[in-house]
Amino acid sequence: MGGIVLVIIGLASGCLGILGVFGQAGGEETPLTPLPAASTATGRVRVQGRLHANAPVQMPDDGASVIRGSLKVSLVKSGDGAAAEVLTEWAEDASDAVITDGTTELPVAVETLPLTEDRRARGTLTKTSRRGGQPERAEYGGETWELDPESYDHGRWRLDVERALLAQDEMVVATGRIVDGRLAPTSGTELDVEFGTAEEVAETHGRTRLVLACIGPVLLLLGLLLTILASVRMAKARALGVAKIGGMVGG
Repeated sequence: MGGIVLVIIGLASGCLGILGVFGQAGGEETPLTPLPAASTATGRVRVQGRLHANAPVQMPDDGASVIRGSLKVSLVKSGDGAAAEVLTEWAEDASDAVITDGTTELPVAVETLPLTEDRRARGTLTKTSRRGGQPERAEYGGETWELDPESYDHGRWRLDVERALLAQDEMVVATGRIVDGRLAPTSGTELDVEFGTAEEVAETHGRTRLVLACIGPVLLLLGLLLTILASVRMAKARALGVAKIGGMVGG
């Protein structure tokens, strides 16, 4: 079964990589539209520039200026009797945002811009004992929450920090359509945004396509090998079973 799965994954990865390489070579990616011409463009447009808000908001933990931000700190118990308690929660967006090249500005609907999860955000939880203790203090971003250990049972408690943001003045490549003079998603509710310059984005896509094109055949061969080995084992098992039955009948 595992061999068959690898064969399928290998075929899919190889096809995606090869199609991506040929697609890139054929220039199928939407070309960049200069910002001065973007506001009057029709259909799908792809622009490059810095995301900027005239009045950015500040993250409550470190004061960083962001266009969008969210923060949630929770006390979480895993395993039996799972539980969660939110210690603090915050979310705020700037009132407006534009994509700019320093001269021309193209308005963007702030609520359609994607947030990037900060996986490095960590807090500190002090418990009454190292293993299975009750929470007594939580700390994150300069804030401290004094907890009553008697309010919590023993268990695997941890401090969970969910932090996401869209930083001010990030260089991006955004794809969408113009609606009422603003760049909006071509479909759904979230704008297609990639971080970096168009050249950096193209390099990242190229590396991804190459990896998929290389990994696909390897997984395909590995899957075929595992399938063959499994077939050989099954054949041996059948032969051994037939031999045992023959021996019992002969006896």
